[in-house]
Amino acid sequence: VASSAIHYHFKNKEGLLQHLFESFGKKQLEAACKILDNPKTFDELKIRLEMFFDSVLSSFLDDPDLFRLIKKEIEDLNPNIEETFKNTLLKILERMIEFLEKAKKNGLINKKIDSTIAVKFLLNHICGQVRSDDLNNRFFKLSLKDPQYRKFWIEQSLNIFLNGVKN
Repeated sequence: VASSAIHYHFKNKEGLLQHLFESFGKKQLEAACKILDNPKTFDELKIRLEMFFDSVLSSFLDDPDLFRLIKKEIEDLNPNIEETFKNTLLKILERMIEFLEKAKKNGLINKKIDSTIAVKFLLNHICGQVRSDDLNNRFFKLSLKDPQYRKFWIEQSLNIFLNGVKN
């Protein structure tokens, strides 16, 4: 892409970064808000988490370069994307925490579980697997890009997680 086109549409590279981050964040937040609704049963809790995992994994795997860029900007605490981060990706974390709090209130998961730690555990698990997907593919011939393996990985991950918090 010519730098003149970037300057015309976004003023500079930071403007382009802001646009990419905002577009990605809004799309993810919209999906999370649709999926992470008040679970009434344990099966519904599991299904909603499966849907959320699949949605996040798909978006990260569809554009791994954007995933790496966003991850780096978050880790670097880039002040240029802080407001966008607060208004999108941080709201997803908050939505997930609310989702688990509602599951606790409905008696679906252990009330002693700290929802914030549980959510960070899940998100770090997803991000770590995406980061290592190329290595897993190279050495184990397993990739989240394979829909069958992704479904299996999500099921296994949630079984590990939920069997530890199920009442």
